[in-house]
Amino acid sequence: MKKEDSKELKYIDNRRMELEARLSALRNQRGYLGKEIAKLAADLNSLSQRADSLRKRSGLIVSEEALLAYLEKIEKIDLEAPIRQITEDEKLLEQVKALGNGTYPVSSGAFRVVVKDNIVINILLNETES
Repeated sequence: MKKEDSKELKYIDNRRMELEARLSALRNQRGYLGKEIAKLAADLNSLSQRADSLRKRSGLIVSEEALLAYLEKIEKIDLEAPIRQITEDEKLLEQVKALGNGTYPVSSGAFRVVVKDNIVINILLNETES
């Protein structure tokens, strides 16, 4: 056998072993992924069934958007007023800018806001008002 042929045969054998190992690994991954997909599909189906069951026995559900629309349109509550009270509070804005995420009192002292990534995510009553 020629030296070039021997080198090529060695390359082919090595490459074939690499490809067989890769194919085997991918087949193992496929088996794992198939099991993972089946598990996630079953979990999703279970959650959907639970949600459907809750919806059926709970009767009518009012969304937060509908509740806000009711308060604004029927009760004539100015929903922008509390937003202005928070977003126009200079001391609060300075604290959030300087310190970032955290819980801060509003200037009026009536309540505190929880801020995460420049978003007010919760309103807390002061302990004396609980």
